Amino acid sequence: MRTSTAVTVCAAISCATLTQPSSASAQGEWDSVPMLYGEGLKVTISEENDMYIRFLLWAQVWLRAMEMGPASVVDGSTDDWQLDVMLRRVRFLTYAQLTDRVLVLMHFGINNQTFTNGGFGGDAFRPQLFFHDVWVEFRAVKDHLFMGAGLLYWNGISRMTSASTLNFLALDAPIVNWPTIDITDQFVRQLGIYAKGEIEKFHYRVSLTRPFIRDTADFVEPDDAFETARFNAFANTWALSGYFNYDFFTKENHLLPFFVGTYLGTEKILNVGAGISWQQSAMVSCATAPTVGVCPEQDQKFDDLVLFGADFFADIPIRKSALATYLVYYYYDMGPDFVRNVGVGNLTGGDSGSGPGNAYPSIGTGNHLYWQAAYMLPVRPVNRHKITPYFTIQSSFLEALDDPAMIYELGVKYYFIGHHSSVTFNWRNRPVFGTGANDLTGDPVFVPSTTQEGRANDFIIQLMVYL
Repeated sequence: MRTSTAVTVCAAISCATLTQPSSASAQGEWDSVPMLYGEGLKVTISEENDMYIRFLLWAQVWLRAMEMGPASVVDGSTDDWQLDVMLRRVRFLTYAQLTDRVLVLMHFGINNQTFTNGGFGGDAFRPQLFFHDVWVEFRAVKDHLFMGAGLLYWNGISRMTSASTLNFLALDAPIVNWPTIDITDQFVRQLGIYAKGEIEKFHYRVSLTRPFIRDTADFVEPDDAFETARFNAFANTWALSGYFNYDFFTKENHLLPFFVGTYLGTEKILNVGAGISWQQSAMVSCATAPTVGVCPEQDQKFDDLVLFGADFFADIPIRKSALATYLVYYYYDMGPDFVRNVGVGNLTGGDSGSGPGNAYPSIGTGNHLYWQAAYMLPVRPVNRHKITPYFTIQSSFLEALDDPAMIYELGVKYYFIGHHSSVTFNWRNRPVFGTGANDLTGDPVFVPSTTQEGRANDFIIQLMVYL
């Protein structure tokens, strides 16, 4: 394993990785200003300084004004706009280098606590802490082969599928990069084994995992299948995934799986990558419309879950400024007409009974393009603070919809101490696929549509600090 002698704070904390002189470092640090945190929250347990424990803590708080979709009801209110404060992420991560061959990591916290949703299955009060990552890793061949097992974030299909949540280029990930999030995984993690390593500037990671089976509406037994695909409750299969990328300039660090969103002008990065994930018979559908609510065995259709991604990332310093951009293409085969609405911290159930809230079609069978870009301004208002305007575009061409789902975002990040402390102002414009109506009792009901019936807006301010 790599030692910590060349570690800077932002390499250890911002991306939760260690560095060598030849690897990308100083992810988001203050140009040449000495770092405030030294080597971060670190406990050395050997005189040689090659055995240690590191601790990371962070919080992301969102202040939101959201335009609700048609027929959305929030705590009895049918107002078009809702205001709230949400805990987007509150996390604690620790990892230890026990010898130069052994590393162990644990990461736990909560996500998406609103006044209606605790973020983990129900009550808004006291959301349950849960593990995001737990794995043990052993070095087999220095630099070239490391192997580990546990609850894993060594994901396939794209750079953003293993994104660090500490240094996003934009406000957040688009979620389309996590196609099975909280369905067959535990907030993007699955139990399994992995291998990873480097050959010069080529990096690889592959994993074999056992997807979770959950008793939710996303899963059905084959007898109860619909014409549109659902996750097969009896799949009983493993998932194989991998991601492979090449660095043209500075070699990024891969001690831990978390990819950096932007280096804020401290590194010259240019890389390309591609990945895939596959699970046999993960999806089930009914070849014909069930006439009595039950799908006959001869009409049950099983599809493999096939996910593919190819991406490009560049982060180029330009004197006192920098330009960063990320472009990714996804092809998802998730069975006939599979589509999933996504609404982070949704205040409604997101279904036809309570309206979509802030959810919109984002994940499903079809082709997806996502592009984000940011320009770090050369001005430093106070104490080398940094300002970075950005935009994002997602275009999802879903098999189940007649119109593409287009999502736009504009925003600006103001960095006080690089990624350690920042405030983000973000505007999102999203599609609405459906209309509102009233049922026989006069209650509002959302009627989904395969065509875009309108658009809605979100305004979000994020306050973020981490140590």
